[in-house]
Amino acid sequence: MLVSRGIRRSAAAVLERLRTLERRCATELRAGLDAVAAGDLTVEVVASTPPIENPGHDEIGQIAAATNGIRDRIAGSVEAYNSMRDRSPA
Repeated sequence: MLVSRGIRRSAAAVLERLRTLERRCATELRAGLDAVAAGDLTVEVVASTPPIENPGHDEIGQIAAATNGIRDRIAGSVEAYNSMRDRSPA
């Protein structure tokens, strides 16, 4: 019983981060890129999904680590997007 609660709790943390990446970070980055494609350089994007702290070494921990990797890459893309905006003539 305790093991299944721990698994559910770990899986819920990973799922929450994935949903935040989808609903906030990836959605905002897409909106910013769509704006740039339309000639609007005013849309700033913020990567707001925190990493999963101390992912374990079991299968769910490996999924959590992969989720952190996706988060890091999206955050890097957001940084590059904002840097491009800052360098572009107004």
